[in-house]
Amino acid sequence: MSHYLVLVFALVWTLVRCSCPTMCNCKNYALDATQNDFYMVATCASLPSNVTEELSEKLKELTLLNLNDTIVDEFETFLNSHLPNLRRLSLRNSSISLGNFTISANITHLDFSGNNLDAWIQPPEDNAIRILDISNNRVASLQNYTFRTLNSLEVLNISFNNVSVLEPYTFSELHNLKCLDLSGNSIVLLTQKVFLPVISLQYLNLSKNHLSVLSETSFEGLNKLQQLDLSWNNLRKLAPGSLELPGLARLFLEGNIDLGKSSDASILVGTGRKLLTVDASHLGLQQVPPSLTPSIRTLRLEGNRIKNINCGDLDSYPLLQMLDFTSNSIDFIEEDALGRLDSLTMLILSDNKIREIPKSLPEKLEVLRIEKNELEQVTEGDLQGLTKLEVLVLNDNKIRIIGARAFSQLTSLVTLDLSRNPVNVLQPGCLQGPVYLQVLRLSGIDLISPAKDVSFPLTAPEHLITLDLSKSPGLARQFLSDVAVLAASKRLQELDLSYTDSDVIRSDLLHYLPQLRSLPLEGNKLNCSHLRWLGAWMRRQDDRRHRNVACASPADLWATLLVDLPEEECETSSVRSIVTRATTLRSSGDGISGGNLILTTERKTTVGIDTSTSTIGVNQDVIPDKLPPETPHGPLTVTTDTNEINSRYSKKTNSILHQKGNNKTGIISKSSYRTVTEVPIVPTPRRKTINSPGIRSRSSYTKVNDIGTYEENPHKEKSTTLYVDIVPNTATHWNGKADELSSDEKDTVKNSYHPGMIILFMSVLIAFAVVAMFASKFNRKRQVREDRDIEVTSIPSITELW
Repeated sequence: MSHYLVLVFALVWTLVRCSCPTMCNCKNYALDATQNDFYMVATCASLPSNVTEELSEKLKELTLLNLNDTIVDEFETFLNSHLPNLRRLSLRNSSISLGNFTISANITHLDFSGNNLDAWIQPPEDNAIRILDISNNRVASLQNYTFRTLNSLEVLNISFNNVSVLEPYTFSELHNLKCLDLSGNSIVLLTQKVFLPVISLQYLNLSKNHLSVLSETSFEGLNKLQQLDLSWNNLRKLAPGSLELPGLARLFLEGNIDLGKSSDASILVGTGRKLLTVDASHLGLQQVPPSLTPSIRTLRLEGNRIKNINCGDLDSYPLLQMLDFTSNSIDFIEEDALGRLDSLTMLILSDNKIREIPKSLPEKLEVLRIEKNELEQVTEGDLQGLTKLEVLVLNDNKIRIIGARAFSQLTSLVTLDLSRNPVNVLQPGCLQGPVYLQVLRLSGIDLISPAKDVSFPLTAPEHLITLDLSKSPGLARQFLSDVAVLAASKRLQELDLSYTDSDVIRSDLLHYLPQLRSLPLEGNKLNCSHLRWLGAWMRRQDDRRHRNVACASPADLWATLLVDLPEEECETSSVRSIVTRATTLRSSGDGISGGNLILTTERKTTVGIDTSTSTIGVNQDVIPDKLPPETPHGPLTVTTDTNEINSRYSKKTNSILHQKGNNKTGIISKSSYRTVTEVPIVPTPRRKTINSPGIRSRSSYTKVNDIGTYEENPHKEKSTTLYVDIVPNTATHWNGKADELSSDEKDTVKNSYHPGMIILFMSVLIAFAVVAMFASKFNRKRQVREDRDIEVTSIPSITELW
């Protein structure tokens, strides 16, 4: 018991020592995996009065907001004496001048960004500051030796201030500085040898300044510099040798629109021999700039004025791997202009005026983007030899024709985008070839009224993960009706059917697509009568796009979000009873009267009456003659009072109903059956329970020999036929009249039954026949007992068992 008390005491002591002051947000982090020690990080909206009492010695990082000079003076003493483990201090969004603010010798990261500082005050010499951030202030000038006491400084951020001049010795004594950010200032000129003291500098950012000229000595002494960013200045001229830096690997010149107007455009001549990446975008270049540095791997020429690419233009880039010509005016590419780049793996030609896919592309090409051009067709020879191509983007072109084997050689293709092209016809199998295709985008393609029997253009979707058919109604219908393609798309996770004029979604979609996670359906006029299952599925996925899908019909669900639809009724819901008294059976001659018909059903039931001369009336207020298609099937009990039947007639016949035609939908109508045999039955009927599954077939009706037709008199030719139709829960379109189902709709329902259901149903029938055979053997001599009612009860449907 004592060790539990020790643990409780230790916990209480820890909470007391690590309490968080008011107006602060504190978090504890473990120093090691054993959780034996921790440190605290705190952020305070202001400096509360009890901060000096409640801040723990475990505090490692502290951020204070909305301070003034008075509060800073009060906090300074406590900061230096009571927080020995504090390493990072941030003062933001405050109006402070720092004055003679003394910084603790233990602090290594000092952040004064986002204040109104107009000058930087040197900290004492005995400091350990390695990272200093004074960005987003009002510092206007940096004098000589401004940072001379920061001998340990490695990162200095002075971005987005008002600095216009850098004195020759501004960065003196910063021998350990590796990263310097001066972006977003107003620097016009780099004085001679201004960067000479920072001999360890590796990253220099001078973007978004007002530099116009670079001299030979602008970057003198920066032998370890690896990245230089001069983008978005006003550079007009680069002096020869100004970029001759032995360690330079990445050079950014983007946005200097006047730099490319020079006649020779030799902006890359004289750069370092280790240069790997060059961004020469938006320079006003009219041709590919030559280079004397063959080591370049990445070249960006976006947003220039280049019109032609000729053979030899890229000969000075033999090791080029990535080439970007986005947003130029290219309308002609010579046949072998790009084929010489044997190492090229990524080619971007987006937003140009190209009319055909370039010839003789490098065999190692993995990414090819030619979207937003003027391509008119894609044939088999256009992509010949690109067996390693993984990404092909051709959206937003003028493509009208796609050859039957256009993509047959792209065996490694993973992503294909043909969206928003005026393609009228996509022949079955025209996308055949890429066996590992994972992303297929066919958005905004308006096919010319595709026939229902036309298969989806992609015949091998086994690896497909994302399929975008938005704004493509024809392709959406093809995909949803092609059972073979659906069955092969078991890995599909995202299916976009938005704006496809869809009103219903097939109920077995999730059976074919078990890994589906996203199904955008916005922009459709959905009939939600059968989509409660889809609403429940969308709630489980928690996708934001699912929250915008609303119902258009029926009227009582208009504008209801699909995710807000209630759950479907449980298959084991409580029994609902419908009791009505049938009207008197009338017929010419000896009529039948006094008959009672009592219906007890667990779900809604359709009862139809077909008579020759006699009529059985059913109270229409209780049992409608037409029910909506969502009416599920279920157990039915029919009890008929036969007192007067037994007393008047000594022989009755029972008509066995056989199915005719191809009506196997499970919705039974008068015209679907005919009377084929007359089987005698005993004068006094006995109570018998018949198990009738929800799926109707010829074999099931031959077993039902106590339900159906009762003739008035064997000597008369008049008969009365009773049809009891139990409507299963199918996903067919139903107009309220079972007799008016089209053949296509019947075939759709027929094909929707799972083979396993049929096998299980047949097994049940066989087992029932065996049991009936043995029962009749032992009860053959047993006399029929008196019973006034006949009861017919069906067990739960085969679909429920499945």
